[in-house]
Amino acid sequence: MALALISQVAFELKTRPRVDCQNKLFSRNGQSFPFKAMRLEGIALQLDFNAKLALLRRFEKLKAAHTTGLVLSWNQADAIIELAACAGLPALVEFDLAPKDVVDSGAMTAALENAERLVRLLQGRPGLFGYVVNCQFSPETVRARGLRRLRRGLAAFFDTIHGGDSGALAAVRRRADMMAISIPGEDFIYADAAALKPVELCGYLAALRDIAGQRPVVLEFTEPSPEQDEAVATAFANGAAGVVAPRLPAPESVEWLDVRALRPEGAMPFRRFDTNCPSAPYGSSKP
Repeated sequence: MALALISQVAFELKTRPRVDCQNKLFSRNGQSFPFKAMRLEGIALQLDFNAKLALLRRFEKLKAAHTTGLVLSWNQADAIIELAACAGLPALVEFDLAPKDVVDSGAMTAALENAERLVRLLQGRPGLFGYVVNCQFSPETVRARGLRRLRRGLAAFFDTIHGGDSGALAAVRRRADMMAISIPGEDFIYADAAALKPVELCGYLAALRDIAGQRPVVLEFTEPSPEQDEAVATAFANGAAGVVAPRLPAPESVEWLDVRALRPEGAMPFRRFDTNCPSAPYGSSKP
């Protein structure tokens, strides 16, 4: 069993295509690729042989539950990304920046060097989808430093990413404090979303699509909710190319998830969605 998994890893790593942007969507090997992703928790950064086998089995369960990708921290990426590729789960790698890393020349130089090392380390890895730059600005920072300086700083990180790996996609993680900032070199739009009613979510996505133009939009639901299935369906039905969602918590009653038994994989956020047609969950009569 272990040798079979290792052989599968070697084969998949040679044949796994990268993800590209095409007509406001993602594509892989010429086919539309709906990005339905989760973040990973509780993963050791140093994995022995048995831990790698266990992680491969975990990834297979994620894939069976219609998850198609991952979001990894930059600390996780080196140890995990090739295993994720074996399971067919391309990964976005997120690296965190402090506001000073974008607006102060000394701090920016060090942060750009770190980003360059990360890109060089991951360049050409089959499981790499792209990068998400996570930098949260306070309104005070925006007022004090100015939007132009923030844009220039973030654009420098995109230049570093594309310079080190021309095939990697890159975006900034957007929040309300920088939703409408246009940043040169951004390949897709990645934005956080709180729990919103369907009509509010539709309006939010419309605003993101206006910002994106011809680029794909990825939406991350930062908190689980009982209405998460409907929110995921609404996001895809209204033009999202990808959704990142958390694992659903254990229900207080069986009616909450409309299931009788909640196995560990039963709480996965995309378990009720078809892999190729994610706009409506199984059993739903809604468009």
